[in-house]
Amino acid sequence: MSNSSRSRSSCPIHTLLTPTLSFLAGAGAVILWKMIHQNKKSKLTTPNVPCDSKEVFEFGGPEFEQLANIKLGNDCKKLFQLDFSNCLFLNNGSYGSVPTIVGNKQKELLSFVETHPDRWYRYRSYPHTERALKEIAKFLNADSSDLVFATNATTACNTVFQSLNLKRGDAVLLTDIEYGAVRNALLSVCEQRGYEVIQIKIALPIKSNDDFLKPVEAAFAEHKNIRFAVFDHLSWSTACILPIQELSALCHKNNSMVLFDGAHCVGQLHIDLKKFGADFYCSNFHKWLYSPKGSAFLWVNPELKDKLPVMPLVISHCWKSDFQQRFWMQGTRDETTFLAAVDGLAFMKGLGVERVREYCHELAIWSAKTLIEMWNTDLVAPPSMNASMSMIRMPLFDKETKNIEGVHDSTLSKHCMKVLLDEHHIMVAILSIHGWLYCRLSAQI
Repeated sequence: MSNSSRSRSSCPIHTLLTPTLSFLAGAGAVILWKMIHQNKKSKLTTPNVPCDSKEVFEFGGPEFEQLANIKLGNDCKKLFQLDFSNCLFLNNGSYGSVPTIVGNKQKELLSFVETHPDRWYRYRSYPHTERALKEIAKFLNADSSDLVFATNATTACNTVFQSLNLKRGDAVLLTDIEYGAVRNALLSVCEQRGYEVIQIKIALPIKSNDDFLKPVEAAFAEHKNIRFAVFDHLSWSTACILPIQELSALCHKNNSMVLFDGAHCVGQLHIDLKKFGADFYCSNFHKWLYSPKGSAFLWVNPELKDKLPVMPLVISHCWKSDFQQRFWMQGTRDETTFLAAVDGLAFMKGLGVERVREYCHELAIWSAKTLIEMWNTDLVAPPSMNASMSMIRMPLFDKETKNIEGVHDSTLSKHCMKVLLDEHHIMVAILSIHGWLYCRLSAQI
């Protein structure tokens, strides 16, 4: 026996592996023979087609059901990891906050994944994703086959923009209060492909739905080449709920597709995707559905899926598979953020969905009215057009700046936010719109 052979045979790891490899060699041949024999009767399962798994990670749990007994308000502070001793949090709308029990469920799921990564990504991941989408779809009144997960609403919007197949010279429509990141994404595509951009100004304060509908009607009347429009459902910059069904009907009447960016909507509003009439809809879970950061969804109207194949920004193995599979398979990534959205939903259901919405709406309006009286200013929109957020015009700093539009720019708004946080320990959104500063209050449980 050679020295190399002796060293291998005496090595503990080789001693362990030798019988395993021998078994694998023999068993592998038997398994392969059986697969070939069975293939004569039925097709083999290809590696790219996920298999069902009996090993299931359960969403929610008894601790979520006990939340119904908790009084909303101060008693709910203990449910979160936020440091209330050092800050007054009035800006839930930007990033949301994950309840401790939802965060713990995500950690459990991640541990579940790491017990056997191969088995998870090859065989468990897709069945769990399907289960999660079905639970979410019930809450949104949608068919789960029309839903896919996304990391955030901005990514979902980008996905739709990149999939557009308009002709050079066709126009896209948006408002001047659209979210900046979404506006930039759309303008980038328009610049690359030669689409015309039509941007309409929304006058503030907003008094009724007509303040949205009339400018849109005028734009369609003037620009007959509009073939795509994007609107907020609940405006990030005005905290105002837009008339989604009326806008959808108006767009379709003028041969235009429409995407609604509902970044703030799931949790704040009742969502009925089958009723809205939109072509595309997206929203975050992390803002108002008590879910981890990086969890959102994109919905595509089933009537459009064949006419306009929507492709993920990352093309991977399932490129030519069905809608859900091509979005599911996008390389190795942490999917627990998506699946934990079901636990976020379980948290809200445990508290009582309508109870939470009513409480947050009343708190947002009460807070806004308190500031209005102190500042002698006004709301951007009537309370009936708000949900869990409100937007209040801020007072002028001195008489010299009175009625000078443009004096309050975004630099000043950012400075105000930082001063309020650093010196007064208040985290609140200060926004600059049409040259004026506004304070956006987010109410949470």
